[in-house]
Amino acid sequence: VDGREKVIKYVSEKYGSNFVAQIITFNTLSSKQVLRDVGRVLSVPLQETGRVSKMVPVVQAKPMKVSSLVTGAGPKEFLDLYQLDDIPEESKDIIYHDDPDRDEDEEMWTHKEWFDISVNIEGVSKSFGLHAAGVVISSRP
Repeated sequence: VDGREKVIKYVSEKYGSNFVAQIITFNTLSSKQVLRDVGRVLSVPLQETGRVSKMVPVVQAKPMKVSSLVTGAGPKEFLDLYQLDDIPEESKDIIYHDDPDRDEDEEMWTHKEWFDISVNIEGVSKSFGLHAAGVVISSRP
């Protein structure tokens, strides 16, 4: 039993387990992660998801939101991709050559579709955990 568990056990015994709780943490999808995840679901080539996610500026250790990027607050190249009507020819070649199972008549993704879906799920909780040291002792259960 490590020191943290000893402390939690001690305060639970002293104050009652109904009055002691650990703090939960929520991990949310950041812009870079949501672009990668949505890109994977849409079968966007890995090199394209990597290239686009690297375009996301990081300000004070936080990646800029996709919703800001599609309104022009970020790099011009990102906004240009968002405003494209179709997939760039070089990306089409990558997709068709990398995925032999893809039907050529199948509808292709666009950057706009990819980014719009990303805007809608950015910030959604993807997992949770217990804070490493956070414990709350309350006067009420």
